[in-house]
Amino acid sequence: MDLTVLNQLLESFIQRNPLAALLAGVTIGALLCLLALQAIRTVRRWESFGPPRSKGEIEPLSHMEQDLKLEVAWNPRKAEGPEHEDAPLRDKGSHQEGQITTLKEQIIGLSAVCERLTTENLDLHQELKREWKTRRQYQNAAQRYSEQLKESSEQLDSIARSDGKLWLNSPNGLSVHFLELTMRRAAIISIANLKGGVGKTTITANLGVTLAKVGLKVLMMDLDYQSSLSNMCLSPRESDQVRRSGRYFNGFLENGGDLSRLDLSVTLIEAVVGPGQLYLAPVDEEFADVENRLMARWHAGLSNDDVRYRLRHALHTRDLRHHYDVVLIDCPPRLTTGCVNALAASDYVLIPVLLEETSTEAVPRTLSWLKKFQAQVCTGLDILGVVGNKANPRAKLINRQEILWTGLAPRCRAIWGDGVRFFDEIIRDHANVDGRFAALDPKYECQYHALVDQIREEIPNACLEPSTVSGPAAAAAQGSGA
Repeated sequence: MDLTVLNQLLESFIQRNPLAALLAGVTIGALLCLLALQAIRTVRRWESFGPPRSKGEIEPLSHMEQDLKLEVAWNPRKAEGPEHEDAPLRDKGSHQEGQITTLKEQIIGLSAVCERLTTENLDLHQELKREWKTRRQYQNAAQRYSEQLKESSEQLDSIARSDGKLWLNSPNGLSVHFLELTMRRAAIISIANLKGGVGKTTITANLGVTLAKVGLKVLMMDLDYQSSLSNMCLSPRESDQVRRSGRYFNGFLENGGDLSRLDLSVTLIEAVVGPGQLYLAPVDEEFADVENRLMARWHAGLSNDDVRYRLRHALHTRDLRHHYDVVLIDCPPRLTTGCVNALAASDYVLIPVLLEETSTEAVPRTLSWLKKFQAQVCTGLDILGVVGNKANPRAKLINRQEILWTGLAPRCRAIWGDGVRFFDEIIRDHANVDGRFAALDPKYECQYHALVDQIREEIPNACLEPSTVSGPAAAAAQGSGA
């Protein structure tokens, strides 16, 4: 295109758009100025770093030095030195190195803790294994002991049920002489029958209450492993006191003490209203274990004394009369250690019987064993008599009961002789009694007063006072009971 034509076009454009033409001219001028300045700077740089023009000038710089100078030219802060530029980095690096050092120390500490915990864990694991091993050993030992105890218990039960032959051995070890009743003046009476459920406990408790009402000091002893007499006679408060104080007969029998030690095992029964006093030597559920241990040790020859006479050691003393006037002992239906102790210490045996066929059959068997026991172990033992118990409440016995009662007498006398008394006073059934003791009920007290009078006739050498119930009063009470 011709320059003249171009110039005309520009002039025409400027005239039509003067403002736009001005802005375009300023912009183009600014660009041209910038390009000129950049060209000048480039020429100067090359002149500064170019090779020397003569031999007297310095040697050319190395490529690295030239790059550094070029970088300084472009970045003036480089001229201040690398130390100044890297200071923040060095500070940051130093801070990070400190953190790394701290972390390393923490890691070392944690490693030591982990190692210690690992060692303790291994030790605990070993100890746990030992504990489990010991536990298994104890469990096995306990099982063996339980089996041995069961076997021993079965053997002891077998011995106890073998007609009492074990107890019929001649006295051995340190035995105690039987002191005659004339010297003691305090009768010892065992209520016994080798048949359960005949009312031995009821007879013992109500005889004790009746004797206490007439002014005697009565000691009742519970030697039945079922502790029926203890449960019957002790009120809840008295039972709690006994349990707290541990005043049981168990310890006395196991340790074989004297009369003063026996007194520590008795409890006063507060239910009796009268001039006398009623005491009880109770037992608890551990009494059967005590009996079995004593029997086993004596049977094995490990006892220094004859365990059959431990109770006699306490009761056969002249001092007994100053403590008690009469002792009543409730015996179990088996020949246990407690039962044999009671019989070896007793002056008399009172045999309760129900007027039933199975019960009456047990009386001759009991008398037959007592006969052997009297001949070989306790020559001073005698039979006080047989008392009918829990009979029909009517005034006269029914026909079946009358036949059993009259037929029992000759069978017993054939074994023991004419010395067996069958008491005329037969205790009637008194299932519905208000209170612990039927002898405190006006409807039934006359029966036990009458029985006490008849018992006193059989024991002339004892100080058993007669009943305070008069004849007419007794008859009236008997009628009301019928």
